[in-house]
Amino acid sequence: MTIPNGVPTAQTFSNIFNLIEPKQFNLCLQAHLKTISAPLHDGIIALDGKTLRGSHTLKQKPVHVVSAWDTKQQLTLCQDHVPDKENEIAAIDRILGQLDLTGHTITIDAMGTQRAFAQKIIHKKADYLFALKGNQGKLHKETIDHFHFALRHLKLATAKGWSIHQDFQSKHGRQTLCSVVATDKLDWMDGEIRSQWANLRSLIVVENQTTEVSTGRKRRAEKRYYLSSLPADAQHLRETIRAHWGIENNCHWKLDVYFREDANQTGAGNSSKNLGTIRRIVLNLLNLDTGTVKSLPKNVSKH
Repeated sequence: MTIPNGVPTAQTFSNIFNLIEPKQFNLCLQAHLKTISAPLHDGIIALDGKTLRGSHTLKQKPVHVVSAWDTKQQLTLCQDHVPDKENEIAAIDRILGQLDLTGHTITIDAMGTQRAFAQKIIHKKADYLFALKGNQGKLHKETIDHFHFALRHLKLATAKGWSIHQDFQSKHGRQTLCSVVATDKLDWMDGEIRSQWANLRSLIVVENQTTEVSTGRKRRAEKRYYLSSLPADAQHLRETIRAHWGIENNCHWKLDVYFREDANQTGAGNSSKNLGTIRRIVLNLLNLDTGTVKSLPKNVSKH
């Protein structure tokens, strides 16, 4: 490509990105993805939000964006920016409306654990796995009590309707034992509450016990709870939960470390939103690159 007047200045690029309408540019991300990747079948789609911390100005809060992440191909499927007066819930709803969810499993953190989303996902012939925290009030408390009783009084390895799985990880000077317990024994639940969660089939607790290798000191055990329309297969649910965190480790972390997204202080108008979309398009291309250079930092510098 010839550029008779030389490479445009940074200000010129900033002016152009400021003029582009972010919603339309988000649609370009989806259209571009259809031309470069294979269709997704029976995948796990993780939804999560990220704040572009350097994008704030004196008059403008930092941009917050919710993305849908294909955990298998490691691709951003689509995204939606969260307006100042909204939270992530409205953006998640729009994303669920845009995507073809058929046959997939949708994973969302506690903010998106909403009965309406469960209904929408099931209606679109998909499954869900939601984090269960205090924002669900009575359901969260009763789930904690249910697992507390079962772990103390039942022989879960042989108990009907229960599934257990354990795995062991050693990295970064720490050893972690992960124990997963899942159950489809839900007859104890309040009938009205249970009926509000479309096709609810299982409840899950994940407990991580971490030990510092150098000192032998054990950290306080961490427990997390989930609800799902998937069967109570502890190993499969463990793999699904682990896949969800790929959006943090393989998308958000890489955007900050390799593309320095949080350090970027572009804040004028639409520029920060549109540059964020560009970064995700580039990360998609790099993740699909089947060339000989496997290191992402080297690929970033190469391109």
